Amino acid sequence: MIRWPATSYALAVAWLAAVACAAIGCAHPAASSPSPAPPPAAAGEPFGDPTGMMIALEDVRGIYLPKRPRMVPLDDAAFTEACLKNRRAVAWHVGDEADWQASGRAGQAETSFRADCVVTVAFYERAGDRVVLRRDTFARLPQPKQVELVAHELVHALQVHALPPPPPEMTTDARFALAALVEGDANVTTLAFVLKLEGKSLASERARLWTGISAREARSLRDMRFFQDWLGARFVLELYQRGGFAAVDDAFAHPPKSTAEIIHANRYLEPQAPPTNVSTQLPLPAPFATFGTLVFGERGMRGILAECVPPDVAMEVAAEWDGDEITVAKSPPSVTPMRRWVTAWRSEEAAKRFGEVVGASNVCLFHGGASIAARGRVVVIVTGAEAAVRQRHAREVLADVLQP
Repeated sequence: MIRWPATSYALAVAWLAAVACAAIGCAHPAASSPSPAPPPAAAGEPFGDPTGMMIALEDVRGIYLPKRPRMVPLDDAAFTEACLKNRRAVAWHVGDEADWQASGRAGQAETSFRADCVVTVAFYERAGDRVVLRRDTFARLPQPKQVELVAHELVHALQVHALPPPPPEMTTDARFALAALVEGDANVTTLAFVLKLEGKSLASERARLWTGISAREARSLRDMRFFQDWLGARFVLELYQRGGFAAVDDAFAHPPKSTAEIIHANRYLEPQAPPTNVSTQLPLPAPFATFGTLVFGERGMRGILAECVPPDVAMEVAAEWDGDEITVAKSPPSVTPMRRWVTAWRSEEAAKRFGEVVGASNVCLFHGGASIAARGRVVVIVTGAEAAVRQRHAREVLADVLQP
């Protein structure tokens, strides 16, 4: 069995989170962001008038809405139910509904939603166009934190109403990249708003903020929320440096195609070839059938490798990612699950390095049950099934992907 988060349930939950955040922005607990807070005197005036606060936020972002969201405080029970309803409404999963329910993954996702909603204090609800607050918890927060949380969720309202919607068809990795753009923009705009209350500018603080995020980048290998919130913020800060919030608006019209572009903003800002298409039409060997496919991208690659190699090695190897596709199989109950992972790299040397690292970590990553086939810039890994079956399938897939 694979150790990385490639079990069907973990993949589906990861997709659920990415798509939910990309669609409406992630809900936030009270202590989710380490942004600088304004002094109480500065924060009091705008928060005393929610409409005035929204106008001030619009001034910072340069986006104005004809109709502004409502602020709706709810008691704990009503808030949790509203939060769960919101999460279910934007949930998206791989496979058909019957599989989703029968496998138990739907119930597991519901458990995940409930755990998230328990610690959430505020979220923007697109369907009702409202910012929903956990009333009693929110009231106990320091006023600067209240301002920060509300501002963050109001940015999501600005994004939904005034910025282009995402493309209908996106890879899994592109959806994670979009989620990072959405959350990064919300954090940077909130920072700009808070700094303005303190009499400072985002431009004057940009370098310090960028350096602080980069110093903790390794945290993003295991913390998806940190990746979305803060590597996304670093990406947005790079855009802001190039062209202010107008450049951020343009990124919503032309979203990044991979998390590699979030991690390396120059790959977004400068013309680059798209990630290599490593899709294959070859069916899985009997008795397996395809459950779904997804793209891990550089973000996912980092997390996988970090399970078994030092963080700096995981980041170094993953930085050369140039495309991948994982096929998750439906497996008979008595058969070891099967996964097919096709990867492409920016150079033959990078592919060789990846193959060496994966080969040396075979037991750690795959419990020794993996076959690897490689040539040029492509590396294919097949896990599960009998050794002879997976070895043959890995070679067949490699030949199919490399054919002209």
